[in-house]
Amino acid sequence: MSAGALGLAALAASQAEDLRRALARARESASRSHLTFLVDDLAPLRRGGRLDRTTAMMGGALGIRPLLRADERGISLVEVVRGRARARRRLVEIAVEQAGGGRTRGPRPPAMPVRLAVHYGDDPADGRELENDLAQAMAEAGTQVEAILRSPVDEATRVHLGTGALGVVVAPALADPRR
Repeated sequence: MSAGALGLAALAASQAEDLRRALARARESASRSHLTFLVDDLAPLRRGGRLDRTTAMMGGALGIRPLLRADERGISLVEVVRGRARARRRLVEIAVEQAGGGRTRGPRPPAMPVRLAVHYGDDPADGRELENDLAQAMAEAGTQVEAILRSPVDEATRVHLGTGALGVVVAPALADPRR
């Protein structure tokens, strides 16, 4: 899932005039990026030893869908949501909040321009649907989206997270230094 963050950092670096500035832009993009993902099925986490059997069975019976975050410290739990549709909506809400378009009362400052990456498991339609939901939610929040990349989850990650996993990377759209 980190491929999206890496790709967005590479895009930021590609706008630099020299190698030193490219490295600085890539580091800035990566350090300000957010990766959040949804695990749709707890069985792969159980098989990988990340959940015990009882927790996986109870969570599966209750329709539990964990939302996780990956950062420099590793992977951590953001929250647990019941039901796939609710978890997908919450994944989109979290991405909007990470882009600066969170829920506030009164006048809201403009959200920063962002680039997004969407990762999906086996079904490309899941990726397209998530991409469309993100684009709509970002527009409603007043966030300027410069680009959305979409790609399947890599095989190694799919083994650990399952075929229905979804992920979103929110990265700042750094100003083009050539302008």
